[in-house]
Amino acid sequence: MRGRAAAYLTVQADTLGGQLTATRKLKGSPDPAGLVRIAGLALSDTGALPLGVEALTIQLSGTRQPGRMVGLWASLAELEVTKDVLDRFPEALVKVQWLDPYAYVTDARYQWVDWLTGMVRPCAMTPRQHWKPALTRTQAHQKAVERTLAFFEGVSP
Repeated sequence: MRGRAAAYLTVQADTLGGQLTATRKLKGSPDPAGLVRIAGLALSDTGALPLGVEALTIQLSGTRQPGRMVGLWASLAELEVTKDVLDRFPEALVKVQWLDPYAYVTDARYQWVDWLTGMVRPCAMTPRQHWKPALTRTQAHQKAVERTLAFFEGVSP
């Protein structure tokens, strides 16, 4: 079957009284000896053996190509698809770098890192900072002076 798997095995037995069929659901992908055993069980399910079998047809249906998983966390070298994606779209993949998973603020929990270089890369999924750092005393004084001058000059700061 060249690496394919089937979902069902159907046995059709032609007897003097007519055709008798039985279908069995396959679990996994059995080896050839397992398929012969399941076909024998399906043949006994038909009840055709006491009547005499003139022709026997075995059919596998629901064929599919099972997916193969390299591992739960495949490395970059094991995934050929990753290389193809990065060749075509260099900024497509990012990894998460955990800073503190129990932090209350989203920005302190994680940051997005470029897949290849490992540099921090802000993107659409990067948490946004909604707060501004506090001004120092001299910066606050300078800002107040600018607002006062702007008020008297009639210009916006």
